[in-house]
Amino acid sequence: MPIYRRKGKFGNTYRVSVMRNGQRISKTFKRRMDAEKFQARLTIDDDFIHSATSHTLNNLTLSKAIKEYFEQYSGRDFVTLNGRLKRWATSFGEHPIGKITKLDVRSFLNSLGLENSTQNRYKAALSAVFSYINEEYDLSHNPASEVKQKLESTKMDRFLSKHELERLFVECKASNWNRLFLLVLLAITTGARKGELINLRWGDIDFEKSRAKLETSKTNKPRLLVLTVEAKTQLQKFREVGNGFVFPHESIINAPKKYFDVHWYRAREAAGIKDVRFHDLRHTAASILAENGATLLEIADVLGHNSIQTTQRYAHLCINHKTSLIDRVMGAIK
Repeated sequence: MPIYRRKGKFGNTYRVSVMRNGQRISKTFKRRMDAEKFQARLTIDDDFIHSATSHTLNNLTLSKAIKEYFEQYSGRDFVTLNGRLKRWATSFGEHPIGKITKLDVRSFLNSLGLENSTQNRYKAALSAVFSYINEEYDLSHNPASEVKQKLESTKMDRFLSKHELERLFVECKASNWNRLFLLVLLAITTGARKGELINLRWGDIDFEKSRAKLETSKTNKPRLLVLTVEAKTQLQKFREVGNGFVFPHESIINAPKKYFDVHWYRAREAAGIKDVRFHDLRHTAASILAENGATLLEIADVLGHNSIQTTQRYAHLCINHKTSLIDRVMGAIK
């Protein structure tokens, strides 16, 4: 695998040319040192050779790969995932996927200026696209998987206080979207996830039994939500005949309103609680249950956890109930 030196008008160039897998790989460099490095990689790095010779890796752009990925995507959190992959596409959309390197991924993540946990989610989003493409095209190139996870902080879950919750309810009722209060109320009183609530249909709701049935959830198991009197009262205001969405899109027929974030952010900021995510309403539901005597098993059942280990994060909130239990049961022992 010789290196060819060529004399040109502006000085010498160095070209490496070799046949691999029935295809010619060639590249020209201004410095001999760079040509020798390229030559060495072709000699010892099978993955690099595969990358250089693969038609898919050299021609499929990241934007097209993301499009293919979403064509088969059936997950819950489309909005968040789409937002993250759009940022990847902004920086590397026109790059062939085989040209995106570990260094590219690391540099992009560092440039985000976000918390480590959020950077890890961006990395995971890109890795999911590469994993899908690798499976579809029988490849083995995933630069995102080569970047180490960043250490995430172990800060406590965010719970809304009684006064914060009261302020949030006031602002939700004043929202331009007239169903925001209903959505937030259901999130607090049922502990359901955002995607589970947004995809609720009127046919899922049994007003007589005060229940809402989730056909699919994160755990891929159907479960029941118990509806409070207030939740049913608010639902009745919008009740419709048929099986349409409880939170319908205003302009798209038979579609849920997935993009309500602008209304949520406005209400949240007006209430003076900018650091609260919608998912924290689920944590708040768990905290209210725990502080009112619910056991971890009961909290796990309400939230739909598959494992009690997931619910252990709320164990410290049950301490008052545990103290009362011990005093009542063991207090007479002397």
